[in-house]
Amino acid sequence: MIKFLRAAGCAGLLLLAAPWSAANSEANPAEKAQGVFTRAQALRGRDLYAAHCAACHADNLAGIGPALPLAGGVFQSKWAAQSVFDFYQRVRTTMPQSAPGSLGPDVYSAIVAFILRANNFPTGGAELVGDSPGARQAPMTGGKP
Repeated sequence: MIKFLRAAGCAGLLLLAAPWSAANSEANPAEKAQGVFTRAQALRGRDLYAAHCAACHADNLAGIGPALPLAGGVFQSKWAAQSVFDFYQRVRTTMPQSAPGSLGPDVYSAIVAFILRANNFPTGGAELVGDSPGARQAPMTGGKP
């Protein structure tokens, strides 16, 4: 009977420890992909996207007519082999179509942050600067190499 209680006690401790260790590993920043933009920047980007991009790319980023989608599988496949910097450069040099390059680096960075967040990229502790070393090294795979 004592052996049974000891075994049951050990099993109970293991069951109690499992959720704790899982929670701690999820909270460990070294094990999570770090993003190259902040949540606040992506929120600013949402309003800027609505003002400058949604007329062609739709509120839901699905694209309208010839304007390509900016979210989902097609978008992610198209950009998977490139960096955040490559995407930022494309947006900055070609959009809005009627006046490419007219929005300024902070506006483009915020819009790109919004698009990344819409594609479930992780947020980080610093704002995206489009031509920064972090953007040049960050893959367009949401932090998954």
